[in-house]
Amino acid sequence: MQPSTKALSEANQELLSRNAQLQRQVNDLQTQANVLVYESKGQLFLYGAFTVLISLLVGIFISWLVFVRRDRW
Repeated sequence: MQPSTKALSEANQELLSRNAQLQRQVNDLQTQANVLVYESKGQLFLYGAFTVLISLLVGIFISWLVFVRRDRW
């Protein structure tokens, strides 16, 4: 009741094909995950830069208000 060599060869070829397909899927998913990570880092950088810019503008505005009001006294 041993399987024939031909049946084993066909099963082996099928498994190799399935393995290659799964490997391509894994590679695609890894690439997608890397893209998402880099996009997230880029967004965080932009949020940080925007926060610094807004803080700088608010600081300049507040200091301008203080000096303008001081001159009026």
